[in-house]
Amino acid sequence: MFYNGKQIKTLSELNYNLLQLNSQTTGMSSDMFDRSCQISDFLNKAIENSTLSIYENIKRKVIIDAVNEQLTSLVKNEEFKKYVFDEHGVKHFENSGKMGTKFLKLSAIVNPILEKIISQYKEEIRNAKDSNQFYLKVKDEHNICPENFKEITIQLEYDRATDTVTYHGYPDWNNSQYGLSITKY
Repeated sequence: MFYNGKQIKTLSELNYNLLQLNSQTTGMSSDMFDRSCQISDFLNKAIENSTLSIYENIKRKVIIDAVNEQLTSLVKNEEFKKYVFDEHGVKHFENSGKMGTKFLKLSAIVNPILEKIISQYKEEIRNAKDSNQFYLKVKDEHNICPENFKEITIQLEYDRATDTVTYHGYPDWNNSQYGLSITKY
């Protein structure tokens, strides 16, 4: 976003520059924008990425629409800030010493695959309104599951404030429905 050729990068800078105008459009707050502005630093990134130039008598809706457009793009395209492997999932790897269905490959190979799968659902995860805990069920297209387990279930939790996904996955055989869900089956 710009004012008089100078780039605006934050909500504070936007508000400061709006006060310089002879306009009825004054301060903006994060609750005026799409809910995705609550994700980590997405609001400031959206303001910085916007090509809108603010001007005298600009309507608040014009600013909101420009920022929301950028927020939508960030939700779809920006990779999660962080992935954290949930230690509960250790039992699904060989040599863990715990009972449980085991992947055929080491965690150093499997976990990046699981993160790539999760990444394909980032828009749905970020836009979910009723839950931050999910099951993601997919076919094993990477040959990481034992012969009788040709599906993968990934349990994940999303922290909107830090844009972090905590997850673990395991081989499965009873996925009647594929995709993202708040229930296992």
